[in-house]
Amino acid sequence: TQFMSWALMGNGAWDYPANTRGYTDALAIEYITPKNELRYSLALVPTEANGNTLDYKIAKAHSHTLEYTYNYSVNAKAGTVRILAFYTIAKMGNYNQSIKLNPAAPDITATRKYSNNKYGLGINLEQSLSKNIGAFLKASWNDGNNETWAFTEIDHTVSIGTVAKGTKWKRVEDEVGLAYVISGLSTPHKNYLEAGGKGFLLGDGALNYGPEQLAELYYSAALIKKSLFLSGTYQFILHPGYNKDRGPVNVFSVREIGRAHV
Repeated sequence: TQFMSWALMGNGAWDYPANTRGYTDALAIEYITPKNELRYSLALVPTEANGNTLDYKIAKAHSHTLEYTYNYSVNAKAGTVRILAFYTIAKMGNYNQSIKLNPAAPDITATRKYSNNKYGLGINLEQSLSKNIGAFLKASWNDGNNETWAFTEIDHTVSIGTVAKGTKWKRVEDEVGLAYVISGLSTPHKNYLEAGGKGFLLGDGALNYGPEQLAELYYSAALIKKSLFLSGTYQFILHPGYNKDRGPVNVFSVREIGRAHV
């Protein structure tokens, strides 16, 4: 309903456990008080990178996620800090081993084995600035030694943004948001793509590496109160796919959103 960039929907470097459609089977436990929230999940992962079939060899393939949330207020303005850690083990391939096995045309699938893993951290800060304006900051990182398994090929990223309601211009259900993201790859991941390797999203035989940068602006207009919204979005992308030889790219999109309410 807000930003469209994957790096803005959540912690971009969190290779969250899910199949191609974004679903998994999991056990989740949470403890919640007014100020503190603690959540843990043990989830299944796909049998292959970005695959649709979940791997039920749970002893060999699974993902742990732990998140702590602290809710606070400053001068009666609400704020939230979320800290996340994850560890995933699956039949992943290794970037460095792939290059060593075939320097001229590395293939990540040739090095897949169940003992390979991925781990990382994320932080999300949200702060109300006024009754109608809020701001956020996100940062996340993963070790980037083994292939991206479920979400997207980001190994570290930082984003900042703000969202405002349309109260000032008498459109109380409208919303406008502006954000900036910079994302990058680990050295093994970068070397693999530079050598001609391919991931499930990246790889065209060469890479002139540069951090991918994105600025996104959206406006969401309420067509029918509390139930139907029309959003327009503009994205400016520098070095798309981490490649200085590409872009910049301008992306325009329109979407209609229906929201159920009780």
